[in-house]
Amino acid sequence: MGTREAVALPLLPLLLLACTAVHAAQLPPYLSKCPARERVQFNECVLRQAQKAVDHLGSQGDRKFGLSPTDPIEFPLIETDSNGFTLKFINLKIATDPPQAYKVDSVDMDLDRKHLDFAYSAPALNMLSKYETDGRILIVPVKGDGEALLRIDGYKAKFSADFDVVKNKQDGLDYVKLKNTKYSSDVSKVSYNFTNLFNGDQTLGKATNDFLNSNWKDVFEETKWSTFEAIRQFMTSQIQNFFDRVSYNEAFAQ
Repeated sequence: MGTREAVALPLLPLLLLACTAVHAAQLPPYLSKCPARERVQFNECVLRQAQKAVDHLGSQGDRKFGLSPTDPIEFPLIETDSNGFTLKFINLKIATDPPQAYKVDSVDMDLDRKHLDFAYSAPALNMLSKYETDGRILIVPVKGDGEALLRIDGYKAKFSADFDVVKNKQDGLDYVKLKNTKYSSDVSKVSYNFTNLFNGDQTLGKATNDFLNSNWKDVFEETKWSTFEAIRQFMTSQIQNFFDRVSYNEAFAQ
Protein backbone atom coordinates (compact mmCIF):
# COMPACT_ATOMS: atom_id res chain seq x y z
CA MET A 1 0.00 0.00 0.00
CA GLY A 2 1.48 3.29 -0.92
CA THR A 3 0.03 6.69 -0.33
CA ARG A 4 -3.53 6.39 0.65
CA GLU A 5 -5.98 4.11 2.30
CA ALA A 6 -9.65 4.21 3.02
CA VAL A 7 -11.55 5.17 6.11
CA ALA A 8 -14.45 7.44 6.05
CA LEU A 9 -17.74 8.91 6.41
CA PRO A 10 -18.18 11.30 3.56
CA LEU A 11 -21.73 12.44 4.05
CA LEU A 12 -21.79 13.47 7.68
CA PRO A 13 -20.96 17.10 6.94
CA LEU A 14 -23.71 17.28 4.34
CA LEU A 15 -26.20 15.82 6.77
CA LEU A 16 -24.93 18.22 9.39
CA LEU A 17 -25.59 21.25 7.24
CA ALA A 18 -28.83 19.93 5.83
CA CYS A 19 -30.31 19.88 9.30
CA THR A 20 -30.31 23.68 9.47
CA ALA A 21 -32.65 24.26 6.51
CA VAL A 22 -35.28 26.78 7.56
CA HIS A 23 -38.46 26.80 5.53
CA ALA A 24 -40.85 24.01 6.43
CA ALA A 25 -41.40 23.24 2.75
CA GLN A 26 -37.66 22.61 2.43
CA LEU A 27 -37.16 20.52 5.55
CA PRO A 28 -37.37 16.73 5.39
CA PRO A 29 -39.84 15.38 7.96
CA TYR A 30 -37.04 13.88 10.07
CA LEU A 31 -35.35 17.28 10.73
CA SER A 32 -36.22 20.38 12.76
CA LYS A 33 -35.24 24.04 12.36
CA CYS A 34 -32.29 25.44 14.36
CA PRO A 35 -32.51 29.22 15.06
CA ALA A 36 -29.07 30.86 14.79
CA ARG A 37 -29.48 33.54 17.47
CA GLU A 38 -27.19 32.18 20.17
CA ARG A 39 -24.14 30.21 19.04
CA VAL A 40 -23.92 27.58 21.79
CA GLN A 41 -27.61 26.70 21.61
CA PHE A 42 -27.46 26.79 17.81
CA ASN A 43 -24.61 24.29 17.72
CA GLU A 44 -26.31 22.06 20.30
CA CYS A 45 -29.41 22.03 18.09
CA VAL A 46 -27.37 21.33 14.94
CA LEU A 47 -25.62 18.45 16.72
CA ARG A 48 -28.95 16.85 17.64
CA GLN A 49 -30.39 17.30 14.16
CA ALA A 50 -27.22 16.03 12.51
CA GLN A 51 -27.42 12.80 14.49
CA LYS A 52 -31.09 12.42 13.51
CA ALA A 53 -30.12 12.85 9.88
CA VAL A 54 -27.29 10.31 10.13
CA ASP A 55 -29.57 7.76 11.78
CA HIS A 56 -32.31 8.27 9.20
CA LEU A 57 -30.29 8.54 6.00
CA GLY A 58 -27.63 5.89 6.56
CA SER A 59 -28.56 3.40 3.85
CA GLN A 60 -31.06 5.54 1.91
CA GLY A 61 -29.83 9.04 1.23
CA ASP A 62 -32.16 11.80 0.09
CA ARG A 63 -31.92 12.75 -3.59
CA LYS A 64 -33.99 15.89 -3.14
CA PHE A 65 -31.20 17.36 -1.01
CA GLY A 66 -28.30 15.76 -2.88
CA LEU A 67 -27.67 13.29 -0.04
CA SER A 68 -26.20 9.91 -0.90
CA PRO A 69 -26.29 6.90 1.45
CA THR A 70 -23.71 7.13 4.22
CA ASP A 71 -23.48 3.53 5.40
CA PRO A 72 -22.21 1.77 3.43
CA ILE A 73 -20.48 4.21 1.10
CA GLU A 74 -18.67 3.23 -2.09
CA PHE A 75 -15.71 4.44 -4.14
CA PRO A 76 -15.38 3.00 -7.69
CA LEU A 77 -11.59 3.39 -7.66
CA ILE A 78 -8.92 4.69 -5.31
CA GLU A 79 -5.39 4.59 -6.66
CA THR A 80 -1.97 4.96 -5.04
CA ASP A 81 1.28 5.36 -6.98
CA SER A 82 4.23 6.33 -4.80
CA ASN A 83 7.96 5.63 -5.10
CA GLY A 84 7.43 2.63 -7.34
CA PHE A 85 4.61 1.19 -5.24
CA THR A 86 1.13 0.93 -6.76
CA LEU A 87 -2.16 -0.04 -5.15
CA LYS A 88 -5.69 0.07 -6.52
CA PHE A 89 -8.87 -0.41 -4.51
CA ILE A 90 -11.66 -1.26 -6.96
CA ASN A 91 -15.33 -0.96 -5.95
CA LEU A 92 -14.36 -0.17 -2.38
CA LYS A 93 -17.22 -0.41 0.10
CA ILE A 94 -16.95 1.07 3.60
CA ALA A 95 -19.46 0.07 6.28
CA THR A 96 -19.62 0.63 10.02
CA ASP A 97 -19.57 -2.30 12.46
CA PRO A 98 -22.15 -2.58 13.91
CA PRO A 99 -24.24 -1.18 11.02
CA GLN A 100 -25.39 2.46 11.15
CA ALA A 101 -23.01 3.26 14.01
CA TYR A 102 -21.71 6.70 13.03
CA LYS A 103 -21.89 9.24 15.86
CA VAL A 104 -21.61 13.02 15.51
CA ASP A 105 -19.37 13.95 18.45
CA SER A 106 -19.11 17.73 18.21
CA VAL A 107 -20.12 20.69 16.06
CA ASP A 108 -18.82 24.24 15.85
CA MET A 109 -20.56 26.20 13.09
CA ASP A 110 -19.69 29.91 13.08
CA LEU A 111 -21.87 31.87 10.66
CA ASP A 112 -20.04 35.13 11.42
CA ARG A 113 -16.60 33.75 10.62
CA LYS A 114 -18.09 31.57 7.89
CA HIS A 115 -16.38 28.45 9.19
CA LEU A 116 -17.43 24.92 10.14
CA ASP A 117 -15.68 22.31 12.29
CA PHE A 118 -17.17 18.99 13.30
CA ALA A 119 -16.04 15.59 14.52
CA TYR A 120 -17.60 12.16 14.18
CA SER A 121 -16.68 8.57 14.99
CA ALA A 122 -17.56 4.89 14.70
CA PRO A 123 -16.53 1.86 16.79
CA ALA A 124 -15.18 0.14 13.66
CA LEU A 125 -15.22 0.26 9.87
CA ASN A 126 -15.05 -2.71 7.51
CA MET A 127 -13.56 -1.98 4.09
CA LEU A 128 -14.07 -4.54 1.33
CA SER A 129 -12.86 -4.24 -2.25
CA LYS A 130 -11.06 -5.83 -5.16
CA TYR A 131 -7.42 -4.84 -5.20
CA GLU A 132 -4.36 -4.79 -7.44
CA THR A 133 -0.89 -4.08 -6.05
CA ASP A 134 2.76 -4.22 -7.05
CA GLY A 135 5.90 -2.79 -5.47
CA ARG A 136 7.38 -2.50 -2.01
CA ILE A 137 5.70 -1.30 1.18
CA LEU A 138 8.21 -0.28 3.86
CA ILE A 139 10.86 -2.98 3.22
CA VAL A 140 8.59 -5.77 1.97
CA PRO A 141 7.69 -6.57 -1.66
CA VAL A 142 3.93 -6.90 -2.24
CA LYS A 143 2.33 -8.17 -5.43
CA GLY A 144 -1.13 -9.58 -6.12
CA ASP A 145 -4.75 -9.09 -7.12
CA GLY A 146 -7.84 -10.41 -5.39
CA GLU A 147 -10.03 -9.44 -2.45
CA ALA A 148 -8.96 -6.97 0.21
CA LEU A 149 -10.57 -6.76 3.63
CA LEU A 150 -9.46 -4.07 6.04
CA ARG A 151 -10.89 -3.46 9.49
CA ILE A 152 -10.43 -0.09 11.17
CA ASP A 153 -11.05 -0.01 14.93
CA GLY A 154 -11.60 3.17 16.94
CA TYR A 155 -12.32 5.41 13.96
CA LYS A 156 -12.39 9.17 14.68
CA ALA A 157 -12.58 11.84 11.98
CA LYS A 158 -12.68 15.62 11.62
CA PHE A 159 -13.90 17.81 8.78
CA SER A 160 -13.55 21.58 8.46
CA ALA A 161 -14.42 24.15 5.83
CA ASP A 162 -14.52 27.87 5.20
CA PHE A 163 -17.25 29.25 2.97
CA ASP A 164 -18.27 32.36 1.08
CA VAL A 165 -21.81 33.62 0.55
CA VAL A 166 -22.23 34.43 -3.15
CA LYS A 167 -25.21 36.03 -4.88
CA ASN A 168 -26.64 34.07 -7.82
CA LYS A 169 -27.34 36.47 -10.69
CA GLN A 170 -30.16 34.32 -12.08
CA ASP A 171 -32.42 34.25 -9.02
CA GLY A 172 -30.86 37.03 -6.91
CA LEU A 173 -30.43 34.74 -3.90
CA ASP A 174 -27.29 34.12 -1.83
CA TYR A 175 -25.68 30.66 -1.84
CA VAL A 176 -22.91 29.01 0.18
CA LYS A 177 -19.70 28.20 -1.72
CA LEU A 178 -17.23 26.01 0.16
CA LYS A 179 -13.48 26.54 0.19
CA ASN A 180 -10.42 25.34 2.11
CA THR A 181 -12.00 22.02 3.09
CA LYS A 182 -9.92 19.65 5.23
CA TYR A 183 -10.34 16.07 6.42
CA SER A 184 -8.33 14.01 8.90
CA SER A 185 -8.85 10.85 10.92
CA ASP A 186 -7.30 8.78 13.69
CA VAL A 187 -7.66 5.06 14.44
CA SER A 188 -6.75 2.70 17.26
CA LYS A 189 -5.93 -0.31 15.05
CA VAL A 190 -5.97 -1.47 11.44
CA SER A 191 -6.15 -5.13 10.36
CA TYR A 192 -5.23 -6.21 6.81
CA ASN A 193 -6.16 -9.29 4.81
CA PHE A 194 -5.21 -9.49 1.11
CA THR A 195 -6.12 -12.70 -0.73
CA ASN A 196 -4.19 -14.13 -3.69
CA LEU A 197 -0.90 -12.42 -2.98
CA PHE A 198 1.98 -13.62 -5.18
CA ASN A 199 -0.36 -15.66 -7.42
CA GLY A 200 -1.88 -17.45 -4.45
CA ASP A 201 1.38 -18.54 -2.79
CA GLN A 202 0.10 -19.43 0.68
CA THR A 203 3.44 -19.07 2.47
CA LEU A 204 4.33 -15.69 0.98
CA GLY A 205 0.75 -14.47 1.31
CA LYS A 206 0.56 -15.31 5.01
CA ALA A 207 3.99 -13.81 5.71
CA THR A 208 3.05 -10.59 3.94
CA ASN A 209 -0.30 -10.22 5.73
CA ASP A 210 1.43 -10.98 9.05
CA PHE A 211 4.01 -8.26 8.34
CA LEU A 212 1.31 -5.71 7.44
CA ASN A 213 -0.61 -6.46 10.63
CA SER A 214 2.49 -6.41 12.85
CA ASN A 215 3.48 -3.02 11.42
CA TRP A 216 0.00 -1.59 10.89
CA LYS A 217 0.81 1.89 12.21
CA ASP A 218 3.61 2.48 9.71
CA VAL A 219 1.66 0.82 6.90
CA PHE A 220 -1.39 2.95 7.63
CA GLU A 221 0.66 6.16 7.62
CA GLU A 222 2.20 5.18 4.28
CA THR A 223 -1.07 4.27 2.62
CA LYS A 224 -3.82 6.53 3.96
CA TRP A 225 -3.37 9.79 2.06
CA SER A 226 -4.94 9.01 -1.31
CA THR A 227 -8.07 7.72 0.37
CA PHE A 228 -8.16 10.71 2.71
CA GLU A 229 -8.02 12.98 -0.35
CA ALA A 230 -10.80 11.01 -2.06
CA ILE A 231 -12.91 11.32 1.08
CA ARG A 232 -12.26 15.07 1.34
CA GLN A 233 -13.28 15.59 -2.27
CA PHE A 234 -16.37 13.43 -1.87
CA MET A 235 -17.50 15.21 1.27
CA THR A 236 -16.91 18.61 -0.28
CA SER A 237 -18.82 17.65 -3.42
CA GLN A 238 -21.78 16.33 -1.46
CA ILE A 239 -22.04 19.42 0.74
CA GLN A 240 -21.76 21.72 -2.24
CA ASN A 241 -24.45 19.75 -4.08
CA PHE A 242 -26.80 20.47 -1.19
CA PHE A 243 -26.02 24.18 -1.04
CA ASP A 244 -26.41 24.51 -4.77
CA ARG A 245 -30.08 23.57 -4.14
CA VAL A 246 -30.71 25.57 -0.96
CA SER A 247 -30.03 29.30 -0.62
CA TYR A 248 -28.24 30.77 2.38
CA ASN A 249 -31.41 32.33 3.83
CA GLU A 250 -33.26 29.05 3.42
CA ALA A 251 -30.46 27.12 5.13
CA PHE A 252 -29.83 29.30 8.17
CA ALA A 253 -32.37 30.91 10.52
CA GLN A 254 -31.17 34.42 11.45
